[in-house]
Amino acid sequence: MKRKINSTWITMIATWDSKLQKNVNPRDTVREKEIEMELFFGEDARPKLKFIGGPTGFEQYFADDLYRSMTSIAADGDDLVRPNVPFCICGGTINSWPRVNVSRAEVYQFLVDAKIMGGLEQQPQ
Repeated sequence: MKRKINSTWITMIATWDSKLQKNVNPRDTVREKEIEMELFFGEDARPKLKFIGGPTGFEQYFADDLYRSMTSIAADGDDLVRPNVPFCICGGTINSWPRVNVSRAEVYQFLVDAKIMGGLEQQPQ
């Protein structure tokens, strides 16, 4: 099961000051990019949610755990479906990897749709 999702890439660029031993003059560059969510089963038969086209190629989560944590947050009253609440798939590193956010509501809806289709159940080995 796959679905496209928009992502926001925020790259922090800074200059290393060896005298001060810290980054100085930090600035962000922002760009939008369409990537893809994929639900698949790993060798351990657990469902995994992978973000294809992410910055490192390793943005991946156990889909069943992510679904349970998102639904328990929703049950506790967190405004989970608000589109401006991001889900961070990569935390970023200055001058290296960008911080990448996607819509939490879209990730949640993808997992809900997968659960309805039986895609979050562990497969027999």
